Amino acid sequence: MADLLLSPLVKTIVGKLMDSVIQEITLLWGVDEEVENLSSTLSAIQAVLQDAEEQEASSNAVKNWLRELKDVAYDADDVVDEFTTEVLRSKLEGNIQTSNRKQVRSLCFSCFTSNPVKCRHEIGHKIKVRERLDKIGQDRHHFHLKQGDAGRRRETKRPPQMSSVVDESKICGRVNDKEEIVKLLLDEFASSSSASSSSSSKDISVVPLVGIGGLGKTTLAQFIYNDKQVRDHFPVRGWVCVSEDFDLCRITKAIIESVTKKSCDLNEIDPLQVRLKEELSGKRFLLVLDDVWHDNPNDWQRLQSPFSFGAKGSRILVTTRSSRVSRIMGTIPAYNLGCLDEDDGWSLFTQRAFIVGGSDVSLNLVGIGKEIVKKCNGLPLAIEALGGLLRSNTDENKWKNILESDMWEISEMKDDIIPILKKDLSNLKEGSDWKT
Repeated sequence: MADLLLSPLVKTIVGKLMDSVIQEITLLWGVDEEVENLSSTLSAIQAVLQDAEEQEASSNAVKNWLRELKDVAYDADDVVDEFTTEVLRSKLEGNIQTSNRKQVRSLCFSCFTSNPVKCRHEIGHKIKVRERLDKIGQDRHHFHLKQGDAGRRRETKRPPQMSSVVDESKICGRVNDKEEIVKLLLDEFASSSSASSSSSSKDISVVPLVGIGGLGKTTLAQFIYNDKQVRDHFPVRGWVCVSEDFDLCRITKAIIESVTKKSCDLNEIDPLQVRLKEELSGKRFLLVLDDVWHDNPNDWQRLQSPFSFGAKGSRILVTTRSSRVSRIMGTIPAYNLGCLDEDDGWSLFTQRAFIVGGSDVSLNLVGIGKEIVKKCNGLPLAIEALGGLLRSNTDENKWKNILESDMWEISEMKDDIIPILKKDLSNLKEGSDWKT
């Protein structure tokens, strides 16, 4: 796996090359074009690093590309440091001469030594670093990597969109959470008049379900959505995964298709909202908006315009990691989802790690497994991921490797738990004969 410090390292090298003193000297020595080319190559690589690191766990080709980049990045950093040191030395000694231009041009950096053998070695090394970086820069096009931007969240690639379908027999715990939220959905007095929401509908309550990534908000919402009381109470139900891409037309169209169970060929917002209004008018509906990130109140107002035509008692359940989203969209206080207790966590782990009816589960594995579950601090995503990794594996050393690894600052992971787990689990798999 690529070193987690790769992105900062590339950023640091680019920053060194952009230093004003370096820029001044490279121009005077006539190597400004070489330095500019190196800086441009690194900047182009840096722009796609985020996407590459996200694809790393699922693509061996990208993983190898990042490994090569890491190796050459350390070499490039050494070269830049050598160059910077010589620039400062020359500046202090007043030895900067324009006559040096021919000597250093096209070598990327000049050879700062009087020893011919060492000089040839250093020149060769520096040229190879440049050539390797150029090749790596070109190779990035093979992977169709997307450029990131400064405004993107670190948790960049969202998990796959989830539907409303769930196998309830696989859900551990959450019964009390389900009952509490179902009560909110069925309570005719749980209306927007009890909160400070800007919602224009007095009859439609928006219930925010809030928690960090990996807690199982979507699974709980699925559990609620398929509850018999809920199905009987709401003649019209719809489920839409919103995610970060808040496209008003896309979301409205998805709501129409979910509540009607039919394809919709409309693509403009006005006919879409008119159609949604017609589908909801006079009907008591439940709409689940799953994985909401967008926190622009004006966009929410535009999206919810057709909802106000639903019958009294209609409800919207929103799952989100963001307290700001819950404040903007919610009409009642948010339901903050907590972690699983230890017993439920162990039940979930055993579902993933052990084959039902298997007779090869030793007491030692059970003991190690319970310690692993404790370290997961009640986070279902971590429990499921580790249980799946260890499934059918009876090698106690492999289980101990998991227990004794350094990835256990789970309580501090917060929203970064998904990418961090993906990287750490891949690290643990690498080089081991896992039975999966």
